[in-house]
Amino acid sequence: MIRFIRQFVHTISTYLDVPDFIKENKLWQGFRDHRLVTVALLVAGAIFSWHLFGVVRDWWNHFEIHDPIEAGLQATFLVKDLAVGGYEFMFAGAYKYLVLIIMELLIFHMTLSTHAVLNGKRDPLTPGIFVRLKLG
Repeated sequence: MIRFIRQFVHTISTYLDVPDFIKENKLWQGFRDHRLVTVALLVAGAIFSWHLFGVVRDWWNHFEIHDPIEAGLQATFLVKDLAVGGYEFMFAGAYKYLVLIIMELLIFHMTLSTHAVLNGKRDPLTPGIFVRLKLG
């Protein structure tokens, strides 16, 4: 039991050093250079932009102004709809799985970067290695 407590304390103290390790070794560098990441970000950006375009289109179809104060109020409603609609879309439906895949690619990239720092060997982030490690 004492051994377990020592391991737990050691693990927690190690986690506190992680942000400094990430900053010092710049583990995020090179993330955007992977083709898989670029494709995922392009798809996510296209879908998200299409959704926001739909929000603006719906707002424009119901847009009516009778005085300048009402125009400001309508613009406020547009900003609210964009913020709320964008947030809800980001974490609802199938789009949230695309966000999770991108987050998983980031974690996987940082894992490979950490491995390269600790062992000096750099493995490329390819769809094959990603799928093989996910299934294996």
